[in-house]
Amino acid sequence: MGKITKFQKKCLVCGNLFFTSPSRIKSGKGKYCSKKCYSMDKKNHWSGDKSPNWVERKKYNCLTCNKEFKRLVSAINSKTFCSKSCYWRWLSENVIPPSQKGKKPWNKNKPWFSRRGGNHHNWKGGISKINNNSRQLFMHTIEYKIWRRNIFERDDFTCQICGEKGGKLRANHIKRYVDYPNSRININNGITICEGCDLRWVLHREKDWESYFYFNLSIRKISHAWKN
Repeated sequence: MGKITKFQKKCLVCGNLFFTSPSRIKSGKGKYCSKKCYSMDKKNHWSGDKSPNWVERKKYNCLTCNKEFKRLVSAINSKTFCSKSCYWRWLSENVIPPSQKGKKPWNKNKPWFSRRGGNHHNWKGGISKINNNSRQLFMHTIEYKIWRRNIFERDDFTCQICGEKGGKLRANHIKRYVDYPNSRININNGITICEGCDLRWVLHREKDWESYFYFNLSIRKISHAWKN
């Protein structure tokens, strides 16, 4: 394969000489020696009213403070305000009746019982509350805390996916917590991963990671014969 010929050009911004390929020159690129020069030229020639997509702003006066400001014609309605604070001030003075000022809404902090529990169309008998409460109670037991600590110490407080040490670590169950209740505090059913790897890679893909976690344990000569 032949060597690609490059041409020497002069940067349009700083004037420095640099090399670029013929294909970049043909496509209209290769005008700048660096991204810094490209950004500088774009800022000077393509920002604000210099941009081909620029839409002229018109001057308006705020109905509340009478301050002059500029805004797109499409963003202006019959009532113009320079800020949200001016809008809410005008609203309180002109729209909200004086008798209602300072009063709380009748339904504030009041539960809507007609849409709660069994009255809601998505109600499933409270199974989520039961499941969440049982897991939260389990995670506060001394057995779980000892198991979690042993997992961290065995793995030297290091994520077994990205290798990051310390930070926000999680003692992850290799076999899912819900599916294998008898293995929840088995030392061979846990592995250390960081929060980032858990949210990005492992969450909802636990079964896909089982073989990798078993391999990780095996090369470190950690028994996992219980999996079968």
